[in-house]
Amino acid sequence: MRRKIYSTLILAALFVALIELLARSGQNDNGRPGSQTKVYTNAVDLIKAQADEINARSRLLYELAAERYSVNTNSNKKWVLTMHHGRKIRRYTDGNYTVVSLPIFEPGDEPALCNYCTHYNSLAARAADLKAQAGEYTEAKRFYKLLVHFDCGDLKKDYERKLTYLDKLERKEDVEVNLKKFMELSIPLGLTVDFSEIEKIQPIAVTNLLEIKLP
Repeated sequence: MRRKIYSTLILAALFVALIELLARSGQNDNGRPGSQTKVYTNAVDLIKAQADEINARSRLLYELAAERYSVNTNSNKKWVLTMHHGRKIRRYTDGNYTVVSLPIFEPGDEPALCNYCTHYNSLAARAADLKAQAGEYTEAKRFYKLLVHFDCGDLKKDYERKLTYLDKLERKEDVEVNLKKFMELSIPLGLTVDFSEIEKIQPIAVTNLLEIKLP
């Protein structure tokens, strides 16, 4: 999933490759001053740093989405996240699932919001996959139909493929084979930092917070 979500990083990598090629060309060209090669090298370092920053921000969005998913799961809330142009959050429910649409205040907000929504939905999708693995095909189908309709990321083709397998599983058609193909599309997800643990951690009592030295 992340290779699709982080498409921006692919573009950054292409820029890195291009500038590295130019830098090598500058080193091999005696007609170019050495300072020009240094400019190319600095550009490579800058783009790599920007790519690392994009990656870090996307990881943080994923972990924040995971925190919200954990809170909702503990409260037995079943959400699907999407987004819309506007300034207010919208909520819709059929009594079972709730669709929460986040507002895009500025055009530049859209990629970050889409990442957040896609990260959250991917966690819910993994839970639906495990239910399907346990034989709860109808519930998983209901959820994936919502994802195909509302998810703002580029995983809809995968969701549609999963729906195809779920249809076959409901009909008891080659259950072992189709379940295996279905689960091959399921991605186990892990966290770097579990923000949902913050409230569970017992704070260390200190006399003066200003004396705390963090690594």
